[in-house]
Amino acid sequence: HLLETCVSMCDASQTCNYLSFWQPLPGSPGTKAWCRLTATCDDFWPSDVPYDIYVIPMTATLCPPPPTLPPSPAPLPPPSPPPLPPTPPSPAEPCLVPQPTQQGRSCQDAASFDDFVDGTSPAHLLETCVSMCDASQTCNYLSFWQPLPGSPGTKAWCRLTATCDDFWPSDVPYDIYVIPMTATLCPPPPTSPPSPAPL
Repeated sequence: HLLETCVSMCDASQTCNYLSFWQPLPGSPGTKAWCRLTATCDDFWPSDVPYDIYVIPMTATLCPPPPTLPPSPAPLPPPSPPPLPPTPPSPAEPCLVPQPTQQGRSCQDAASFDDFVDGTSPAHLLETCVSMCDASQTCNYLSFWQPLPGSPGTKAWCRLTATCDDFWPSDVPYDIYVIPMTATLCPPPPTSPPSPAPL
């Protein structure tokens, strides 16, 4: 600003063709500087003062001061790593839906259990027979006689065997399931809630 003031004064004078400007010393308040305006500059002498001195002919066009650079923007945070692809679901374990055997076949091999089981429903009776086979170290197959439709459904015949080589038909009117214990039974379908009474 001090140099600009000196330049303006020379520019406003009709007899000023040169200005000499003593730059304030580093570390000084910088609010005062020496300015000399002259018509000529033939007597151009050095001095031993510790100031930086500018001599500027008024025929020159001063470059504008460099623009003040805006502050550097804060560095951006590193980009987040891309999300990992979802883990594919593990394939569901195949399960077996019990189906009646053809011709009422059942395992007639030597049985470790061959008797009625009790339960509250056909599904519960089958579950009881499966649990008994699962708890037996010698049971690899179960033959299950489904209660007849229309019966109370609280008793069913269950036969547990280690083998099923003697697989014979019968003429009984029951649906018979033969289930290897290597199979996983599918859960029974959910029971639908009763329909609401009409309003």
